[in-house]
Amino acid sequence: MPFTKAIGYCPTQLISYATTASFAVVQERLEEKIHKSESISTNVLAKIRQAQTADEIVQSIQNVTQGDDFMYFTEYVHTMWIRTLTGNSRVPATVAYTFGNPLIARYIFQEDITAATFIPLRLIIKEVNPPSAAGTDIPCAKTTISYHLPSSLIPETSNQTLKDQLATLDAKVEKLVLDVIRETSNL
Repeated sequence: MPFTKAIGYCPTQLISYATTASFAVVQERLEEKIHKSESISTNVLAKIRQAQTADEIVQSIQNVTQGDDFMYFTEYVHTMWIRTLTGNSRVPATVAYTFGNPLIARYIFQEDITAATFIPLRLIIKEVNPPSAAGTDIPCAKTTISYHLPSSLIPETSNQTLKDQLATLDAKVEKLVLDVIRETSNL
C-alpha cells in the first residue's frame, strides 16, 4: 500500500535551570505546585476519561488545580533502573514528570492535534553531582530542572492563534519552574 512521509522542522529548545536547593526540596515543591497528591487522591484522570459532559471535565480539573495552571499525570523515577543496568551506584537522583492541564491543551489541540506528541508536558529534575569546590566561596548547583520549550516542539507555522496559545503555555511552564526555584532558593 502506498504511503507518504512528511518531515516538519522543529527548532527545539531545551531550557535548564540550576539551583542550590536540594533535589528533595525541589521535588517536594514541584509536586505541590502540580498538585500531585490531589491528582492521585481524586483519581482525576479516570474522572476525565469517564466524564459525560464538558462541565464534569472542567469541574474535575478545577477541583485539583485550585486556580493554578497544572496538574500531575505521572512520573518516572530513572535513578534505580539506570544504577542497576550500568552497575554505577553514583547515578544521581533523576525523576521525569508528566503534567499539564486539558483545559489549556484543548485550545492548542483545536489548532493542531499533532501537539499531542508533546502535550501533556514533561520535565526532568536531576540531582547534580557537583565538582569539587573546596576552598571556594562559589555556591554549587545541587539540582537542575529541564524541559523543552513547548512552542519549539511543533513545526513552524503561520497559524497565529496556535503561536499565541503556545507562547502562553511557554510562559506558564516557565512561571511554574521559576516559582519552584524562587521558593526553594530564595531567588
